[in-house]
Amino acid sequence: MQRIIKVCLTVILSCIICIAGSLWVYGEEESDIEGPEELYARAAVLVDGETGRVLWGKNEDEKMAMASTTKIMTCLVALENAELDEVVSISAYAAGMPDVQLDAVEGDSFRMEDLLYALMLESDNDVAAAIAEHVGGSVEGFAEMMNSRALELGCSQTHFVTPNGLDAEGHETTAVELAKITTEAIKNETFVKIINMPSHSFSNIEGDRHYQVNNKDAFLQLMDGAFGVKTGFTGEAGYCFVGALNRNDRTYISVVLGSGWPPNKSYKWQDTVKLMNYGWTYVNTLDTKS
Repeated sequence: MQRIIKVCLTVILSCIICIAGSLWVYGEEESDIEGPEELYARAAVLVDGETGRVLWGKNEDEKMAMASTTKIMTCLVALENAELDEVVSISAYAAGMPDVQLDAVEGDSFRMEDLLYALMLESDNDVAAAIAEHVGGSVEGFAEMMNSRALELGCSQTHFVTPNGLDAEGHETTAVELAKITTEAIKNETFVKIINMPSHSFSNIEGDRHYQVNNKDAFLQLMDGAFGVKTGFTGEAGYCFVGALNRNDRTYISVVLGSGWPPNKSYKWQDTVKLMNYGWTYVNTLDTKS
């Protein structure tokens, strides 16, 4: 009997040693890769743009307002359901949207491609409404298209009410799901071309009004390999930003939501650079170990 007890104790002790050893090895591996410094953002995530794997997160599954990062999905749905040379008319409703605006005039018409540049470079709210009405028949109809596309991507915690991201009850996403939407959007070559254009000039179809829109994405100049994606701000959402970086054939997608409120406009850039530097270090460290 004593011999059986000794054998059992030996087996149990061996198991404990093995488990402790495994935990120690895992902990040692992780401790070599320090997480990003403390972020200002209330929610943030960094994902592998190829696999969708979450590399780091902070409240990444918490539902939050997303401001104009909404327009990532607006642009994607428009590209998937309309031709670039389609003519879009400006309704009274669209022309009445609050700033930021193209200041398009009711009754004027534009090429869809030109409006997509205005949407993504300057984040014009009147343009978002005009695109939604053209593609979806109404803002509500377009929101249904956006929500259907989100569900196709597995984004069950995301719900769109507006095409421009203005604060509205129930208009929300999570950092991780916004990253998933962006991962899909950057597969579209036209989308990537638009978000990387420094500026774009165009006229209305009538030819009597001329516009120039300039890219507001400062991240494009902050890191080598940066290629997008979209800024955002509302009173509820705070400053938001979705970033994209490609280095050594690896793509990283970052999302920061609620990254400060006025006057702290630069917090979103600081948070994004921290996330991207972490991702670069993390992957390089794993590559070295393998």
